Amino acid sequence: DIPQLNEDARLEITKAISEAQNPDKSAEENIKSFMNNILPSIETKDKDNEFEKSKE
Repeated sequence: DIPQLNEDARLEITKAISEAQNPDKSAEENIKSFMNNILPSIETKDKDNEFEKSKE
């Protein structure tokens, strides 16, 4: 469990992890899948935070 993240981020990570544990794919493919799923949501959160800071 990752308590310091909000619920949306937790769900994204959980979903990405479960998709990355596909036994039909190689470990490398699963890692790429995980990164592709999780990085956009992390980057979006960072941009939102920067935007919020720039408004202050």
